[in-house]
Amino acid sequence: KSEKRKAEKVSRKQLQSALKHANAQADPLSLLPEALLGLSLSPGPSPGAEDKASDSTNGRVSDGAPCFSIEHRASPLPQHLLDQCLRHFEVNMGALYKRSNWGLDMEGKRLEMEHKNARFLLALKRRGGAAAG
Repeated sequence: KSEKRKAEKVSRKQLQSALKHANAQADPLSLLPEALLGLSLSPGPSPGAEDKASDSTNGRVSDGAPCFSIEHRASPLPQHLLDQCLRHFEVNMGALYKRSNWGLDMEGKRLEMEHKNARFLLALKRRGGAAAG
């Protein structure tokens, strides 16, 4: 029993240390290699699509910049981005959460995402020369 408590204490300290380190990050993207940030995240053209603004061979828009940008944001998110994040969460994770012991609570998820300490990494599609949600 004491071994179990020791293991839980070590685990708790590791978690607290990781959280302290994560919360201290002002710009977590600065820790990533530049080559990773320059990767094209373009899913490629839709069949039959003729998008003259993007070059499907290299995943870049007409100004040569990647089709997607990765941004680090702190709470609060603009309402349209928060709504999009919640929709993506429900589509991608909803069934899994519904099958779990804790269930799917979208209002609880909204409150979690609106918490003052919430942080987000967003992949935003670029339209023309600017990032869009």
